[in-house]
Amino acid sequence: MELGAYSINIVGLSNKEHHFHYEIGNAFFGKYGSDLVSEGSFQADLLLDKHETFLEAEFRITGTAKLICDRSLETF
Repeated sequence: MELGAYSINIVGLSNKEHHFHYEIGNAFFGKYGSDLVSEGSFQADLLLDKHETFLEAEFRITGTAKLICDRSLETF
């Protein structure tokens, strides 16, 4: 998995709404930090509205994560 999979070339986008969908899983957490989240499965939808002088971004993220308790060090 490369960081490029999550990159958006904003300069190349036209001034209108753009929709992006990302599937985020264990490979993402393994590569970009698994200190807090050891496993997970998420779906992220991004609505990016590009205007002449600014950007509006709306994120909708759903999913589940396996975390490590900071007291017992057990997963939950």
